[in-house]
Amino acid sequence: MNTSSQMTSQCDKTIEALFLIVSLLIVGGFSPPVQAQPTPVDLTELGLEEILAMPIIRDSSALEDEESTAQSRLERFRFGYQYIQARFEDYQDGTSRLSIADVFAAGFPVVPAEITQEAHLFKIGYELNDRILLNLQIPLIRQSTFHYGDAARLGAQFEEFTIDTHGLGDISLSTSYIAWTKNRHAIVVDAGFSVPTGSTDELGRTPRDPVADTLVPYTMQLGSGTVDFKPAITYVGSSDWLEWGTRAQGTVRLGKNSRDYSLSNRFALRNWVTLTTYKTFQPSLRLATEIWGQIHGADTDLFIIRPDGSRFTPAPVTDPDLFGGEKVSVGLGVRIPFRSGFLRGQSIELDGSIPVYQSLNGPQPGEAWRFSIAWNLNI
Repeated sequence: MNTSSQMTSQCDKTIEALFLIVSLLIVGGFSPPVQAQPTPVDLTELGLEEILAMPIIRDSSALEDEESTAQSRLERFRFGYQYIQARFEDYQDGTSRLSIADVFAAGFPVVPAEITQEAHLFKIGYELNDRILLNLQIPLIRQSTFHYGDAARLGAQFEEFTIDTHGLGDISLSTSYIAWTKNRHAIVVDAGFSVPTGSTDELGRTPRDPVADTLVPYTMQLGSGTVDFKPAITYVGSSDWLEWGTRAQGTVRLGKNSRDYSLSNRFALRNWVTLTTYKTFQPSLRLATEIWGQIHGADTDLFIIRPDGSRFTPAPVTDPDLFGGEKVSVGLGVRIPFRSGFLRGQSIELDGSIPVYQSLNGPQPGEAWRFSIAWNLNI
């Protein structure tokens, strides 16, 4: 090995070590304000960088190769599909666990006990040039919530009941730009928007009216109802046997929706390390911190009016003040790339995570687990 190669190798090792140290300090010392159960629209924000943005980073060494060949227009397309499911249960207030009886005792006649959120994400990427990737994401969302009700106050028909919603979520458009790349390291800047194609007027059979369907809570609506700005910055590095990265991303709600509220702004910090020694089986370890706040404003159709004219929220998920908090999750994943044959250019990624820390602005149901499976195609 010549002196130049030794210096490059030493530089790579130094950057790797610094990245791992900084990531641990950031996540370990990060202490944001307080998290509650997210809405289904928030579920669609996970994994976008790994489906579409990461392949262009992995290929970024071509930017330094003067002999790299130009791609045809067809070869510039990337396609992806991702299925995500999350389960919420076990109430908390701060970091303290609460029973269903505790939530009833807090004055709520309705308690959502088991919540399942699902998202089908269809993604298309187009490599405009060697540094810019255009992304489109179309989500289909479903949520099912099983409730317990106070039969003495609501009647026997609402002692146990389930509400279901499903349909198109908010469509996202974004641009990924490789701002810097050198010696198998890259920094990518993203800017995007989601448009309010998901419904905020979903109805279901609730205790507010035993005969006709009424508006379901914020957590069961399919969209935010607002145009949302989504900036992000990602760093990725790699060696002969390891790939690692960190990504900071945010969601900024622009104004209020037609129902006079806006979901909270969000911030997430994600770190991952992937072992690439085996070309056909690449396991990974992930660490993520997510935070968001209370809902701004309120949908007055979710309140119940008492005979004296006062109003109250029948369930925790209908109270806009009971949203906001923090969560730290640990995940394990595996990437299975196909490099030859009929499946060449495709890959499958599996990922599962559980929260290791939650502080909920409660009472609110905490996240139990999350799972995703993704398919990617780079033509």
